[in-house]
Amino acid sequence: MKVIRQGDQLAVILSEDIINTLNIHEGDDIDLSVTDTRGLTLTPAAGTEQWLENLPSFTNLNPGGFDYYRANPHDESKS
Repeated sequence: MKVIRQGDQLAVILSEDIINTLNIHEGDDIDLSVTDTRGLTLTPAAGTEQWLENLPSFTNLNPGGFDYYRANPHDESKS
């Protein structure tokens, strides 16, 4: 892999092996995460369809006994 300057940003040029392994194409969004001071993880970014599939897992994340008082969420007398 090689890092090049493109305008005021840096770009990483990926080898064909990496491109084929990850099945990524020009214009695809990818996530690049730092794993430690010298390591990176490259993964294809979740697309809209994948986000929508995972959306139900984000429901009911409130702790047990949590009561959301919609009329005035800042009213502490309700607690």
